[in-house]
Amino acid sequence: MPFEKSVLVPLNAEQETSHGAGWTHYLGRLATAATTGDAGPDEWAAKPDLDPLSSAEATLAMCQRILRGVAEDDYHKATVCTEFDVTQLADHLIGSVTYLCAAAGAEPGAGPVTSRLETRVAAAAQATLEAWHVRGLDGTVKVGPHEMPAGAALGILSIEFLVHAWDFAQATGQQVAVSDEVAQHVLGLARQIVTPEARGGGSFADPIEAGPDAGLLDRLIAFTGRTNTQ
Repeated sequence: MPFEKSVLVPLNAEQETSHGAGWTHYLGRLATAATTGDAGPDEWAAKPDLDPLSSAEATLAMCQRILRGVAEDDYHKATVCTEFDVTQLADHLIGSVTYLCAAAGAEPGAGPVTSRLETRVAAAAQATLEAWHVRGLDGTVKVGPHEMPAGAALGILSIEFLVHAWDFAQATGQQVAVSDEVAQHVLGLARQIVTPEARGGGSFADPIEAGPDAGLLDRLIAFTGRTNTQ
């Protein structure tokens, strides 16, 4: 079913300041990572008062850090999502991101298909997050045939970014570094969004027992039906 598009309105002064601060922060970290190889711990990612927008931005930063470590030789490696190799999984992630961009009433962004996976995901994500900053979290949006609270719909992005960051890391021998605050927040989102109906539709496998000593990220991964193989 096609999305109904809305007219984007300019950011107000408060939104513009917040939005500018967010992109300055993350673009600065990307510049540092490009020159030194590591931007270090992200103090924003540890904020205890995460909302759907700040959570999406924090988990995107984690996903991008993993994608930066994916070499072209890794592009066709198998992933834990057995129907996808690394490139196909990135395409799947971009599809989810652009779907949620349309749900916010904006035109999706996309990088050239010949670009690195990190660049392609970043182009799609930037357009989507900008659209949600403009739209805001009030009211409901249509996601496919379903009407959802806007905040819940945007919460899907955090699950996509963090869980697929883990998938990419598993496929390429990397580790996802995530604060307990972010992992706990996304686990809470997953428990609301990954319903039995969603599992029945094939989007997620049945949950796996994480074990009493599992960390929060491992609990999230187990809840989505994945097994930690590292």
